[in-house]
Amino acid sequence: MVRISVLVAVYNAEKFLRECLDSLIGQTLSDIEIICIDDCSTDSSLEILNEYARKDCRIRILRNERNMGQAVARNRGLAAAQGEYITMLDSDDWFSPDALQSAYDVLTGNGDIDCVLFRLVHVSDGKEREYPIRTEKRMLTGREAFLLSIDWSIHGLYVIKSGIHKAFPYDETALLYSDDNTTLLHYLNSGSVGFCNGTYYYRQNPDSMTHSCNIRRFDRMEADLSIKNILNGVDSKLAARFETHRWLNIVGCYYYLYENRTHFSEEEQADIERRIAGMLRTVEAEHIDARQKYKFGYYPFRNFTLFRMVEDLYFALRKIKNTTKCHCAL
Repeated sequence: MVRISVLVAVYNAEKFLRECLDSLIGQTLSDIEIICIDDCSTDSSLEILNEYARKDCRIRILRNERNMGQAVARNRGLAAAQGEYITMLDSDDWFSPDALQSAYDVLTGNGDIDCVLFRLVHVSDGKEREYPIRTEKRMLTGREAFLLSIDWSIHGLYVIKSGIHKAFPYDETALLYSDDNTTLLHYLNSGSVGFCNGTYYYRQNPDSMTHSCNIRRFDRMEADLSIKNILNGVDSKLAARFETHRWLNIVGCYYYLYENRTHFSEEEQADIERRIAGMLRTVEAEHIDARQKYKFGYYPFRNFTLFRMVEDLYFALRKIKNTTKCHCAL
């Protein structure tokens, strides 16, 4: 019987793929399946996958005939998964040998727990840094986990019951934020969320889309609106709590444009501004935390011209203030 299905979306991952696969076939929990979805790689990734599949029958390979993105690739693997529980591992990351066994023990040791978070360690330039979980609790309600994940007081790398994951697959409408949306819905629909000591090693890549200047960064606004619309039909109180977070992200998106305007063409700038203007019309100002709403630069104006004028002034003053601080420090 398959205890845990591991989804590995692969695209041009030859540099680190062996380390990823070695960590999976070396797990102390042996009753697993490793579903690798090659998203039409152009390097030697597929050859490496086939090599490992010949050595270990637990590895299943699916291949997309064209590059479709991580969310689509993972969902294809999700549909094929047969395990009681499901997790994912990025192709440049790796697990500690006891990661899956540790998570499985917590899941089966308490019938109320539907989801278990790994211990998360960021790895960059050979240095390791443990993710700072901002809660003392070792078990959370699904609602508590949802609220804590909004500002990433807890991370989003876990093992979860298959039924929950299949009911809420990866969001294919938000290319860069598919994981974030899925995590929120998984937590919200879990009875309880626990923690284990098994480690997920997350390799921080400075060339990844989340670290580079890319227009896809603005997808955050649509991703947040998607969650807000879902919450409106499920839990209006949570939707109201989420609105402050959503508003801060809209302001953050405009700041990203303000700081990186020269990286985008005039057509791209106009498109981004249209998207932000559209998002302003969806904001429910009455639900935004007053401590944020009445700070200079954070009032939710619905008129884009007024919003832009205030934000440009706010960001300019903030830059002057920061420059003055630097000079004083010198």
